[in-house]
Amino acid sequence: MWSELGSLWQAIFYPQRCPECKRIINGQALLCTDCRTKLQNIRFLHTGTFGGKHLAGACLLYAYEGGVKEALHGVKYLRRKGLLARLAAEVKNSISGKKLAELWRWQAIMVVPIPTEPTRREDRGYDIPREIFLPWCRQEGLLWQETLRRRAGSRPQYGLDKKARKDNVAESFQVSGNVQGKTVLLVDDIFTTGATMEEAARLLKKAGAQVVWGLAFSGGRDM
Repeated sequence: MWSELGSLWQAIFYPQRCPECKRIINGQALLCTDCRTKLQNIRFLHTGTFGGKHLAGACLLYAYEGGVKEALHGVKYLRRKGLLARLAAEVKNSISGKKLAELWRWQAIMVVPIPTEPTRREDRGYDIPREIFLPWCRQEGLLWQETLRRRAGSRPQYGLDKKARKDNVAESFQVSGNVQGKTVLLVDDIFTTGATMEEAARLLKKAGAQVVWGLAFSGGRDM
Protein backbone atom coordinates (compact mmCIF):
# COMPACT_ATOMS: atom_id res chain seq x y z
CA MET A 1 0.00 0.00 0.00
CA TRP A 2 2.68 2.48 1.05
CA SER A 3 4.69 1.61 -2.04
CA GLU A 4 1.70 2.34 -4.26
CA LEU A 5 1.05 5.64 -2.50
CA GLY A 6 4.71 6.57 -2.92
CA SER A 7 4.57 5.81 -6.63
CA LEU A 8 1.40 7.90 -6.98
CA TRP A 9 3.00 10.79 -5.10
CA GLN A 10 6.05 10.56 -7.37
CA ALA A 11 3.91 10.51 -10.53
CA ILE A 12 1.88 13.55 -9.46
CA PHE A 13 4.54 15.81 -8.01
CA TYR A 14 7.75 14.55 -9.65
CA PRO A 15 6.75 13.06 -13.01
CA GLN A 16 9.40 11.52 -15.24
CA ARG A 17 10.36 13.73 -18.14
CA CYS A 18 12.25 13.04 -21.31
CA PRO A 19 15.66 14.71 -20.81
CA GLU A 20 15.67 15.77 -24.46
CA CYS A 21 12.29 17.49 -24.95
CA LYS A 22 11.20 17.68 -21.26
CA ARG A 23 7.78 16.14 -21.97
CA ILE A 24 6.27 13.90 -19.28
CA ILE A 25 6.64 10.21 -20.12
CA ASN A 26 5.18 7.07 -18.61
CA GLY A 27 6.94 3.84 -17.78
CA GLN A 28 10.65 3.19 -17.25
CA ALA A 29 12.02 4.56 -20.52
CA LEU A 30 14.50 7.43 -20.54
CA LEU A 31 13.33 9.00 -23.80
CA CYS A 32 9.96 9.66 -25.41
CA THR A 33 9.28 7.92 -28.72
CA ASP A 34 10.13 10.95 -30.86
CA CYS A 35 13.41 11.68 -29.08
CA ARG A 36 14.40 8.02 -29.16
CA THR A 37 14.03 8.11 -32.94
CA LYS A 38 16.21 11.22 -32.96
CA LEU A 39 18.95 10.01 -30.62
CA GLN A 40 19.10 6.25 -31.13
CA ASN A 41 21.96 5.78 -33.56
CA ILE A 42 23.02 2.12 -33.65
CA ARG A 43 26.40 1.81 -35.33
CA PHE A 44 28.89 -1.00 -35.78
CA LEU A 45 32.53 0.09 -35.80
CA HIS A 46 35.42 -1.91 -37.21
CA THR A 47 38.87 -1.84 -35.64
CA GLY A 48 40.23 0.56 -38.25
CA THR A 49 37.56 3.14 -37.43
CA PHE A 50 39.13 3.98 -34.05
CA GLY A 51 42.69 2.80 -34.66
CA GLY A 52 42.53 -0.22 -32.36
CA LYS A 53 44.49 -3.46 -32.54
CA HIS A 54 42.92 -5.62 -29.85
CA LEU A 55 39.21 -4.75 -29.85
CA ALA A 56 37.64 -6.61 -32.78
CA GLY A 57 34.80 -4.10 -33.18
CA ALA A 58 32.20 -2.14 -31.27
CA CYS A 59 28.48 -1.38 -31.31
CA LEU A 60 27.24 2.04 -30.14
CA LEU A 61 23.54 2.46 -29.34
CA TYR A 62 22.85 6.19 -28.91
CA ALA A 63 24.36 9.49 -29.97
CA TYR A 64 26.21 11.10 -27.08
CA GLU A 65 24.41 14.43 -27.24
CA GLY A 66 21.32 16.26 -26.00
CA GLY A 67 19.20 14.34 -23.51
CA VAL A 68 21.45 11.26 -23.57
CA LYS A 69 24.49 13.32 -22.64
CA GLU A 70 22.48 15.12 -19.95
CA ALA A 71 21.30 11.84 -18.42
CA LEU A 72 24.77 10.30 -18.38
CA HIS A 73 26.25 13.43 -16.82
CA GLY A 74 23.48 13.23 -14.24
CA VAL A 75 24.43 9.73 -13.11
CA LYS A 76 28.17 10.42 -13.35
CA TYR A 77 28.45 13.75 -11.60
CA LEU A 78 25.13 14.64 -9.94
CA ARG A 79 24.32 11.25 -8.31
CA ARG A 80 20.99 11.03 -10.11
CA LYS A 81 20.63 7.35 -9.29
CA GLY A 82 17.00 7.28 -10.41
CA LEU A 83 18.10 7.62 -14.03
CA LEU A 84 19.97 4.30 -13.98
CA ALA A 85 16.85 2.12 -14.34
CA ARG A 86 15.66 4.31 -17.22
CA LEU A 87 19.02 4.01 -18.99
CA ALA A 88 18.89 0.25 -18.42
CA ALA A 89 15.41 0.13 -19.97
CA GLU A 90 16.74 1.82 -23.11
CA VAL A 91 19.49 -0.80 -23.42
CA LYS A 92 17.02 -3.67 -22.97
CA ASN A 93 14.86 -2.37 -25.80
CA SER A 94 17.61 -1.31 -28.20
CA ILE A 95 19.37 -4.45 -29.45
CA SER A 96 19.23 -8.19 -28.85
CA GLY A 97 22.09 -10.49 -27.97
CA LYS A 98 20.89 -12.74 -30.79
CA LYS A 99 21.44 -9.98 -33.35
CA LEU A 100 24.95 -9.31 -32.06
CA ALA A 101 25.73 -13.03 -32.11
CA GLU A 102 24.60 -13.27 -35.76
CA LEU A 103 26.60 -10.22 -36.82
CA TRP A 104 29.76 -11.11 -34.93
CA ARG A 105 29.40 -14.89 -35.32
CA TRP A 106 29.90 -15.90 -31.74
CA GLN A 107 28.62 -19.09 -30.17
CA ALA A 108 29.05 -18.16 -26.51
CA ILE A 109 29.93 -14.87 -24.87
CA MET A 110 31.17 -13.57 -21.53
CA VAL A 111 29.90 -10.05 -20.81
CA VAL A 112 32.46 -7.99 -18.89
CA PRO A 113 31.76 -4.43 -17.70
CA ILE A 114 34.39 -1.70 -17.81
CA PRO A 115 34.82 -1.00 -14.08
CA THR A 116 34.74 2.47 -12.57
CA GLU A 117 37.78 3.78 -10.71
CA PRO A 118 37.25 2.65 -7.07
CA THR A 119 37.09 6.05 -5.35
CA ARG A 120 34.59 7.39 -7.91
CA ARG A 121 32.46 4.27 -7.53
CA GLU A 122 32.44 4.63 -3.74
CA ASP A 123 31.58 8.33 -4.04
CA ARG A 124 28.62 7.62 -6.35
CA GLY A 125 27.46 4.50 -4.59
CA TYR A 126 27.06 2.56 -7.83
CA ASP A 127 28.91 1.41 -10.93
CA ILE A 128 27.25 2.81 -14.06
CA PRO A 129 28.08 0.08 -16.65
CA ARG A 130 26.92 -2.60 -14.22
CA GLU A 131 23.64 -0.83 -13.47
CA ILE A 132 22.68 -0.18 -17.09
CA PHE A 133 23.90 -3.41 -18.75
CA LEU A 134 23.32 -6.17 -16.18
CA PRO A 135 19.49 -6.14 -16.67
CA TRP A 136 20.03 -6.49 -20.45
CA CYS A 137 22.50 -9.32 -19.87
CA ARG A 138 19.98 -11.20 -17.72
CA GLN A 139 17.20 -10.60 -20.25
CA GLU A 140 19.35 -12.04 -23.03
CA GLY A 141 20.52 -15.02 -20.97
CA LEU A 142 24.20 -14.07 -21.25
CA LEU A 143 26.97 -14.80 -18.76
CA TRP A 144 27.96 -11.74 -16.70
CA GLN A 145 31.48 -11.77 -15.25
CA GLU A 146 33.13 -8.85 -13.46
CA THR A 147 36.53 -10.01 -14.58
CA LEU A 148 38.27 -6.63 -14.77
CA ARG A 149 39.51 -4.58 -11.84
CA ARG A 150 40.50 -0.94 -12.14
CA ARG A 151 43.51 0.43 -10.34
CA ALA A 152 42.85 3.37 -8.02
CA GLY A 153 44.01 6.83 -9.03
CA SER A 154 43.31 7.08 -12.76
CA ARG A 155 41.76 10.36 -13.85
CA PRO A 156 38.36 10.57 -15.56
CA GLN A 157 38.59 10.51 -19.36
CA TYR A 158 36.22 13.46 -19.75
CA GLY A 159 37.94 16.49 -21.32
CA LEU A 160 41.13 14.65 -22.37
CA ASP A 161 42.31 14.50 -25.97
CA LYS A 162 42.92 11.21 -27.79
CA LYS A 163 46.57 10.81 -26.77
CA ALA A 164 45.89 11.81 -23.18
CA ARG A 165 43.03 9.30 -22.99
CA LYS A 166 45.31 6.53 -24.21
CA ASP A 167 48.03 7.46 -21.71
CA ASN A 168 45.50 7.79 -18.88
CA VAL A 169 44.17 4.24 -19.20
CA ALA A 170 47.52 2.54 -19.87
CA GLU A 171 47.98 -0.28 -17.34
CA SER A 172 44.89 0.88 -15.43
CA PHE A 173 43.15 -2.53 -15.47
CA GLN A 174 43.83 -5.95 -14.00
CA VAL A 175 42.29 -9.23 -15.12
CA SER A 176 41.09 -11.17 -12.08
CA GLY A 177 39.27 -14.13 -13.63
CA ASN A 178 39.81 -16.91 -16.13
CA VAL A 179 39.27 -15.70 -19.71
CA GLN A 180 41.36 -18.35 -21.46
CA GLY A 181 39.86 -19.08 -24.89
CA LYS A 182 36.77 -16.95 -24.16
CA THR A 183 34.84 -14.59 -26.41
CA VAL A 184 34.33 -11.39 -24.41
CA LEU A 185 31.84 -8.55 -24.83
CA LEU A 186 33.01 -5.41 -23.02
CA VAL A 187 30.23 -3.00 -21.99
CA ASP A 188 30.53 0.67 -21.05
CA ASP A 189 28.40 3.81 -20.96
CA ILE A 190 30.40 6.04 -23.33
CA PHE A 191 32.70 5.25 -26.27
CA THR A 192 34.66 8.35 -27.29
CA THR A 193 38.03 7.46 -28.83
CA GLY A 194 37.92 3.76 -27.92
CA ALA A 195 41.03 4.07 -25.72
CA THR A 196 39.44 2.55 -22.62
CA MET A 197 37.97 -0.49 -24.35
CA GLU A 198 41.12 -0.96 -26.41
CA GLU A 199 43.30 -1.09 -23.28
CA ALA A 200 40.88 -3.48 -21.57
CA ALA A 201 40.82 -5.67 -24.69
CA ARG A 202 44.63 -5.71 -24.82
CA LEU A 203 44.88 -7.05 -21.28
CA LEU A 204 42.06 -9.56 -21.76
CA LYS A 205 43.74 -10.97 -24.87
CA LYS A 206 47.07 -11.05 -23.05
CA ALA A 207 45.31 -13.11 -20.37
CA GLY A 208 44.11 -15.57 -23.00
CA ALA A 209 40.80 -14.25 -24.36
CA GLN A 210 40.24 -15.38 -27.93
CA VAL A 211 38.39 -12.29 -29.18
CA VAL A 212 37.02 -9.13 -27.55
CA TRP A 213 34.11 -7.01 -28.78
CA GLY A 214 32.60 -3.82 -27.35
CA LEU A 215 29.09 -2.53 -26.67
CA ALA A 216 28.55 1.04 -25.47
CA PHE A 217 25.41 2.94 -24.58
CA SER A 218 26.55 6.03 -26.46
CA GLY A 219 29.22 7.56 -28.66
CA GLY A 220 29.83 10.59 -30.85
CA ARG A 221 28.09 10.66 -34.22
CA ASP A 222 31.47 11.15 -35.91
CA MET A 223 32.73 7.72 -34.82
